[in-house]
Amino acid sequence: MGSQQGWLVSGCLLAQCLWWGGAGAQTLTTAGEDRAGLIGAVAGDPVQQADGPDAAAPDPEAAETAQAATAEDAPDDGRSRLGPFVLDADLAVSQGYTDNVYATRNDKVGDGLVVVTPEVSLSSEGLPLDLELFGSAEIGRYWKETSEDYEDFDFGLETTYRITPQSSVFGGASFGRDHEERQSPDDVNGDEPTLYYDSQAFLGTANRFDDVTLRAGATFERIDFSDVGAAGGEINNDDRDRNLYTAGARLGYMADPAYEVFGQALFDLRDYDEKRDDNGFQRDSEGFSVAGGLRYRPSRSLDLEGAIGLLEQHYDDPRFDTTRAFDFAFRTTWRPKPGTRLRAFADRSLQETTLSGASGYLSTGFGVSVIQDIRPDLRFETSLAYYESEYKGLKRDDSTFDLGLGGRYYLTPNFFIGTNYSFLLRDSTEASEDYDEHLVFFSLGAELSPAYDDDALAAAPEFIAGLGGLYGGLQGSLTNLGTELAGPRGAGSLTSELADFGLGGGLFTGYGLRVGDWQFGLEVDAELSDTDWAHARDMGGRVYSVQKKWSVGAGPLVGYWLNDDSMIYGRFGIVETSFDTDYVEGGTEYGESRTLTGLRFGLGAETTLAGNFFLRLDYSYTDYEDYDITFSDGRDNFANNESLVRLGIGYRLPGGAEDNEIEAPQDAIDVSGFYVGAGGGHNRINSKNTGDRDGGSLLEVDAGEGGASGGIFAGYGAVWRQFYLGAEAEAELSEVTWEREREPTGRVFEVDKEGGFGAALRAGYVLPGGALAYGRAGVMYSKFNTQVSTSGGQFEEDEFLIGLRVGLGLELPISESLFARLEYSYTEYEDSSLATGSGPEDFENSEGLFRAAIGWRF
Repeated sequence: MGSQQGWLVSGCLLAQCLWWGGAGAQTLTTAGEDRAGLIGAVAGDPVQQADGPDAAAPDPEAAETAQAATAEDAPDDGRSRLGPFVLDADLAVSQGYTDNVYATRNDKVGDGLVVVTPEVSLSSEGLPLDLELFGSAEIGRYWKETSEDYEDFDFGLETTYRITPQSSVFGGASFGRDHEERQSPDDVNGDEPTLYYDSQAFLGTANRFDDVTLRAGATFERIDFSDVGAAGGEINNDDRDRNLYTAGARLGYMADPAYEVFGQALFDLRDYDEKRDDNGFQRDSEGFSVAGGLRYRPSRSLDLEGAIGLLEQHYDDPRFDTTRAFDFAFRTTWRPKPGTRLRAFADRSLQETTLSGASGYLSTGFGVSVIQDIRPDLRFETSLAYYESEYKGLKRDDSTFDLGLGGRYYLTPNFFIGTNYSFLLRDSTEASEDYDEHLVFFSLGAELSPAYDDDALAAAPEFIAGLGGLYGGLQGSLTNLGTELAGPRGAGSLTSELADFGLGGGLFTGYGLRVGDWQFGLEVDAELSDTDWAHARDMGGRVYSVQKKWSVGAGPLVGYWLNDDSMIYGRFGIVETSFDTDYVEGGTEYGESRTLTGLRFGLGAETTLAGNFFLRLDYSYTDYEDYDITFSDGRDNFANNESLVRLGIGYRLPGGAEDNEIEAPQDAIDVSGFYVGAGGGHNRINSKNTGDRDGGSLLEVDAGEGGASGGIFAGYGAVWRQFYLGAEAEAELSEVTWEREREPTGRVFEVDKEGGFGAALRAGYVLPGGALAYGRAGVMYSKFNTQVSTSGGQFEEDEFLIGLRVGLGLELPISESLFARLEYSYTEYEDSSLATGSGPEDFENSEGLFRAAIGWRF
């Protein structure tokens, strides 16, 4: 089920018809908005989903073959057939846990839930008319927060009729009931989730005239929200009900069997039932988008499509400005080898919202997913998505990060057990709208159609210890400890983001199994640290700080061997960490020590040093349960998190390697010469903020927050006797902001790092398997935006700051030219100062940046 809240426009449906040719009424889901989709990765196997028909260029031979087929000709593949129809069904029961039921910044509520997901479909096979009837449901029951229980369902049909081998019509309709997720920016905060009903229909045609293709279609979507109870009475949602109409066409030219160039135009109308919403805004609008693009499909293993254009939306309300923006979309499906499917996308769309003062928001998203059949009975999936939401009419921008990991093991061809983990994070320019959430699910399910046959399983690779087995090592760490704090201040409240860096060290041990190129293991680690941040106001003011002391963690690790010497891996686990919280208010101490439970995920790389010794670079993010410090007239809520980079050296115990039948390493890969690359990652901006306060006191605050970063790089390097020396230039964009807000009156602080460029020298050593371990040092020139609001007014400054950046990294060979890079760097920037009506505010900015990248050597 997709609980995408109903505000996704039907233009997405039409784009599906025009771009990808599928007769599927699918909408695009904004990252972080679909809890049910995360469950669906367990309950409904994404590995087995079809890619959809190629309506852009119907294959005459395939169409004639399909028309000639009969039910009697169908292979005995174990699927259930009813004449010319195939019946498929599955059922999964999932037990899960979320640490943030209501998607709040502070005062998180965790709870377990049980989710039941039945699905059924009936589809034709071997007929000129492709017809599919489908239905699904999702029933969720919480252990304690029973007001959040839900029952969602969806059913409908999709069909394609081939008029001729070169011409077809397609259409479909569906009806469903869903609920609005608590993390939705439009959630009305009712006593229970808001229900809505979503009716969809689409109709289109796809034609080919020699080298010319033409598609045209129209869609309709009706979204009807139910009213919901609240403490102050029932909340009216009738002003959100709407009809969405879209029509468009796409004209293409097959310049080559593998290439199609095209142009397309879409028109949409958004019609609300009520002329004005409850806040007095007229939300009816009409708009269009035009684009030109290219589709490249050289083989069935690679399908790539992209387009650029312009979108525009006009609103009936004169207070809403016309939205006009550069538009783009990209998607690709690549099967580099049997059993492996990689998908990536980038897109932009204008979405509806009913937030007061906002006409809508411009959503820009990027994502990638990998689906892997490791064995016929073992499947693994990982996905990563990032979205920027720019609200039109409001000074609000949201950054949303969505990470998903899932696996499934078939006990028999029809029964499976599975697990799924997801991390959702939103960082908003409105600090109160920040949230993060961890979800873990374990499932048991059954499928009517068998997932594999016995012959395929017999030929599958076996589990071997080999390069796994027992191992252990030592590691040093650099931690960025952060806290999101919220509490009362006088007649108002304070929300603050606090952080600082610190060093630590520890050890790790684990056991691993290898299946083909994949590694599975369980690892335990322990660490001592002396990392803290502090907030201090002298002359009797409030003073508080948090210090991390020690931690112990454990969890699974899944890796992929790029070659026999280098592996990239992901991890997930549970951590127990000791924190000391010092708190002084009004001369009285309220501090305490606590051991908190956290959920950790991360990414790392290993490469062989010599013999059984290996080098490891590991980056992880941990989110801890929150807690309260109660003082004389209130309480402050502390929600701790940490970003942790670790460099370690490990040793694998001998034994079992002779059973792996692994070939000897190939000739060393040449890492010299010119190269280029691109990547993205996570960065943390810290600022030591100092300024004078009333009564002549001085306030010193360690502030900071994390965000996303992406960039490109290019350089040149040379090797002499395995020693490497090179120079590199880089440019990056980032979206990371820390904030401190005192409401309704008081100072408001915001520091935003927007991007930069720089150059560095790199020195390293080429290891036997071709991996490059290196250190770097250079200069960055980065743009910062600093804003401070006081009783004397609003003050803002944009400035470029020079910083010294140092770091370390690993480059692992994928092929002779292609390499993967994991790198961590620390940058110390020059001090800056912002003049305000009550005196200067000083900022000492620093940055920790972890980046994963792909590069190409010429």
